Amino acid sequence: LITDNGSLLSLFGLGGLEIVGDLQIEDTFQLQTLEGLGSLRRIEGDLSIQRNGAIPSLSPLRGLAHVGGTLAIVDNPLIESLTGLEDVAHVGETLRIVNNPRLRDLQALGPIEALGENLVVTDCPLLTDLTGLNTIRTVGNRTDVRFNDGLQSLTGLEGLETIGEDLWIRVNPALRNVEALAALRMVEGQVIIEANPVLPSCQAQALLRSVD
Repeated sequence: LITDNGSLLSLFGLGGLEIVGDLQIEDTFQLQTLEGLGSLRRIEGDLSIQRNGAIPSLSPLRGLAHVGGTLAIVDNPLIESLTGLEDVAHVGETLRIVNNPRLRDLQALGPIEALGENLVVTDCPLLTDLTGLNTIRTVGNRTDVRFNDGLQSLTGLEGLETIGEDLWIRVNPALRNVEALAALRMVEGQVIIEANPVLPSCQAQALLRSVD
């Protein structure tokens, strides 16, 4: 747990870590790199990278393959890509990509096939699509795509077949189509598609008809 440490400058003392329980790097203001975590291969619990004002890249996490709990990339003003997460093939609970104002795409995300809990992509204004999520087939609980000002399509969700609870597609002002959800056949909870002003209503209605 590395949190609320405004004077932390380096993680080089962690260079021998290969397997940890939880890894939380939060509320650092001078830490400019995740170098020092290059040996990390497996996190049994949660990986949380949140509110780090000076970290521009996740690339030192290359080699990480397994997150047993939640993977959260939240409130990082300088991160532009998910480069460094290419080998992550398993996230046991939730994938949260929230409020990263410079994040351009999700393309570097690894081949995750299922999420035990939630998929959340919100408040990332530079995302134009969701390419990088292509391998996800099942979300155990909620899928939440909201408040992404530049999001034009849901390209990247073509593989999604089952959602265990709700599907929320809300307040994406540039969203023009939801055709990428053509394979989605089961949503156990509510489907809420609203406040997407340029999305044709016929597409939203077609999606509603296609899911159980």
